Amino acid sequence: MKYQITLLFILSGIISFAQNIRKINFHSDVLNQDRKVWIYTPAGFEEDEDHYEVIYVFDAQVRFYFDLIHSGIQFLSNERYIVVGDVSPYDEATQYNRNTDFFPKPVHENPETYYDGWNGNAQKHLEYLYKELTPYLEKNYRTLPNRTAVGHSNGGTFILYCLLQQPDLFNNYIAVSPNMAYDQEQMIERFKKFDGNSLKSEKFIYVSHADESQWKGWKEAREKWYDWLKTNPSDQITYEIEDLSDYTHFNSFPFASMSGLKKFTTYWSHDVDRVLSYKKSLKTILGPAYSSSLNTLAYSYFHDDKPDSAIKVIDTAIAECPEDDNLYDSKGEFLEDSKQYDKAGKYYQKALEVLKTNKEKMSASDYDYKIKLYQKNYMRVKDL
Repeated sequence: MKYQITLLFILSGIISFAQNIRKINFHSDVLNQDRKVWIYTPAGFEEDEDHYEVIYVFDAQVRFYFDLIHSGIQFLSNERYIVVGDVSPYDEATQYNRNTDFFPKPVHENPETYYDGWNGNAQKHLEYLYKELTPYLEKNYRTLPNRTAVGHSNGGTFILYCLLQQPDLFNNYIAVSPNMAYDQEQMIERFKKFDGNSLKSEKFIYVSHADESQWKGWKEAREKWYDWLKTNPSDQITYEIEDLSDYTHFNSFPFASMSGLKKFTTYWSHDVDRVLSYKKSLKTILGPAYSSSLNTLAYSYFHDDKPDSAIKVIDTAIAECPEDDNLYDSKGEFLEDSKQYDKAGKYYQKALEVLKTNKEKMSASDYDYKIKLYQKNYMRVKDL
């Protein structure tokens, strides 16, 4: 049904300011710390019953990292996301800051002096994420299991560490200028022991680098890592590597993060079979919203000028949810757009037939609206 999509585009500008950003105080038993967490929920979250994928943004104590991601993703994808900002605390007395959060314990350097001793708690930070924060989000928000991590610099190092240590936590990784030189290339050593083909699910990993010539060993380490990736491919991991060396380490972040998010959304949408398989795995989670989720997906392909994918999705939706009259109307629109007017008319008629069987489940106003719409659609094509 086209009116739903059109209405969404009309309203998007009106309700975009209705998004909600909360800061929560979260006590972690794992870390023995009080942590702050930013949580962005998209417009309409409080009113609808949809479920959302989650993007985790690290270094959210620098607020614009978090704000850039939750704002920018809206321009890059038809999907809507919950965005979580992980705030690294600063405590001089205990030598705790972002580097303590992000770096595993050094094995080649002296932990008490390397990075002035601000290091070594990456494993506990990771445990906090999968044992405490993620379960909290799943309990209190309508989340989906496909999670994305965004990290810059040492934060990028950390999310790659998450991949190696707890690969089920995230599905997608946007690692902007990760520090692969840390502790005499400890992360490269870890990758060499990692079997990507043993992963239970597919992973998408975007990695960028900027002009990091001011730091000794960064360029050499990343090139060594890139060479290893090329000679050790994994059927389960798709890597996208982008050279942004025209930018500095710091100012590359907005360009790299948006490029990485766009490549991630394209990766998940370009293969319709992959998307359908993922959607089917969510059927129990989505419940009654499963049908509308497939319908929305079909329209996203339709508006991206991918009619074959749109038809494939809507046919799947009809086969799995034959009681949803709206799906037949949607297929009628797709067929009408391709000038298959006779077939379109049959699907508009089918939408009317199924609608009548649903009459007792609907309000009188909704039924009246739909029957007039479906009749209008049928009359428009019946003599063409």
